[in-house]
Amino acid sequence: MSFISFVYNQQFLSVVADKQVTNMLTMKASKKDANKIVFLTEKIFVACIGPADMLPLIVRHFPAHQKASTFTSTVQTIDHLIKLIFADNQKTLQRRRKKAAAFVGGLNEMGTIFLNIHFQGTEGYSYSHDEVANHSQDYHIVASDPGDIEIDTNDRLIRLLTESKPDTVNKIQKIQRKLQAEIAQQSLTVNDVSDCYIIQR
Repeated sequence: MSFISFVYNQQFLSVVADKQVTNMLTMKASKKDANKIVFLTEKIFVACIGPADMLPLIVRHFPAHQKASTFTSTVQTIDHLIKLIFADNQKTLQRRRKKAAAFVGGLNEMGTIFLNIHFQGTEGYSYSHDEVANHSQDYHIVASDPGDIEIDTNDRLIRLLTESKPDTVNKIQKIQRKLQAEIAQQSLTVNDVSDCYIIQR
């Protein structure tokens, strides 16, 4: 798995991801500069963790899916596409005993900051926000566990933010990158190269 973290509220969203793709048989990096976050519109991105081919699939099929879509919202169109791709890849994930997660976030057509989370485990497709998100008083926090080390990334990020009390989104993102660097020192599947963005209202 990868490292990706989100800190967001009604005013901003900060996302930080590592850029390593790992060969799970050898546990060595097969790519060290992979993009795990792609903007499908100017303000809406999709990010993926799990199989490396998941994000390119979404990006490749989005234009045709959007053209054929009956949804009035771009976000609904992207969410629907992810559900279809997850359904098509369920048997492959089960065979490989892998999990996948896709995150759709940014600023929607209503001018609202949002983050939708799609999680697919080896047992089947599921969609849940509370399953992977913890909340602090000032913002929502979502951070993925890389899977090969014993660390609660959500809890660690909450502690770092609570201790530092950052007063700007740039300082928040700096803390997210600090956590990534900590994890990269321990995990074989995460590097310290960051893919990061800030979206504000």
